[in-house]
Amino acid sequence: MTFLEAFRAGDRGRAAEPDAGQSALIADWLTARPAALFDELLAVQPTWQAGRLAFVTRYADVVGILGRPDAFSVSPYRDAITAINRGPNFLLGMDDGPEYRAELALLRHVFRPEDGRAVADLALARATSLVEAAASRDGRLELTDGYALPVASAIAAEYLGASVGEPSELAEWARAIFTDAFVNVLRLPLLTRRAMRASETLRARLDELLARERVAASAARTSRDLTPDAATRDLTPGVAPGVVLRRLLDRQTHGEPAVTDARVRDILLWCTAGMIDNINTATCSAIDRLLGLPAVLPPAVEAARAGDAPTLWRYVREALRVRTPTPMVARRCIAPVTVSAGLSCELTIEPGALVLAGLGTAMKDPSVVEDPAAFRVDRPDSHYLHFGVGLHACLGSQLAEAIVTALVAAVLRMPGLRRESGLIGRYRAAGPFPKRLVVRVGP
Repeated sequence: MTFLEAFRAGDRGRAAEPDAGQSALIADWLTARPAALFDELLAVQPTWQAGRLAFVTRYADVVGILGRPDAFSVSPYRDAITAINRGPNFLLGMDDGPEYRAELALLRHVFRPEDGRAVADLALARATSLVEAAASRDGRLELTDGYALPVASAIAAEYLGASVGEPSELAEWARAIFTDAFVNVLRLPLLTRRAMRASETLRARLDELLARERVAASAARTSRDLTPDAATRDLTPGVAPGVVLRRLLDRQTHGEPAVTDARVRDILLWCTAGMIDNINTATCSAIDRLLGLPAVLPPAVEAARAGDAPTLWRYVREALRVRTPTPMVARRCIAPVTVSAGLSCELTIEPGALVLAGLGTAMKDPSVVEDPAAFRVDRPDSHYLHFGVGLHACLGSQLAEAIVTALVAAVLRMPGLRRESGLIGRYRAAGPFPKRLVVRVGP
């Protein structure tokens, strides 16, 4: 049974709000299979509203909503972020204004596009060691817990500086926090409790780290002045300089009172939470998609073996257009807006409504994206919304592109790459995250 069939089976007529069963159905689909839900709506009911919850799936409407911060607030994220932070907000939960602009300026100082090469080298080194170890062992490589998650955790430790636990621990904490803030849009209490427990541990670990790092930085400053450029040059495979943390501490020690220890901790927490599973999901989804396209895989492999990252990224982003790591984003309507005006699916969204905008479906909307079922690497950049658009477009998009491309390259360049036989060679998900995907490399 499809989502809409199941929802309408429980319809009570003209009730203004969904009943408990319908609300539970919506929550289940949004948590466990959001992409399938949005794909169905795009095909059958591109704009759809259930009580104070509105779904928008068409490209023009999604881009329009994300481009209207005056009418659509990020307060759904603010509520989760401030709860996890025990008070303070973070960039992703801030609407436009002085607080947002100050936070954006600080993050632009510590996350720089020129870091991409060093971070890609770091990712490639970590990834290659895992792939080669698998090839020398039995040829089996599990792409989630055995590959993408540990590499992403290593980058969080070595580039961000969040070196506070074993990679599996960091990944577990990050997932719980990310899920509550960005997946749990209907605020299911179980997911919130998991996030609060995870954040309590991660916050304490980061506080301990900051205390150690500030002492070490103070001692180092007596003998040398660590500049951001020097820190970037230090970022080579096998070295763990914590570039982002060092830059934050440098701003703190140079007299910026707003850059408190608590703010540094919160930045590290949210960047870690946002990085690990997005890298994991993107890497596994891209490789799975490419393995399923025999005509497409050879030129992608050729680009990987040639070290042609820009070309390989075009294959990766097109692969992810079908299964993007972020199938939807949430906004709270604060001014009435009509979407799909003049069409049969026209909808006026009123203030107070929670709006779920389908990034994934927008990239498959046939009214904008030509032949969306086809795999084409010549599509315009504007057709790709993996990193969002508008005020809250992903600040770290260039770094994410570099990291994911490196992880995909390390796998594709291995001889004899193929799926493992049986079910374990098929992509399986746990909600929006990959659960298992096993490939083989070597003879």
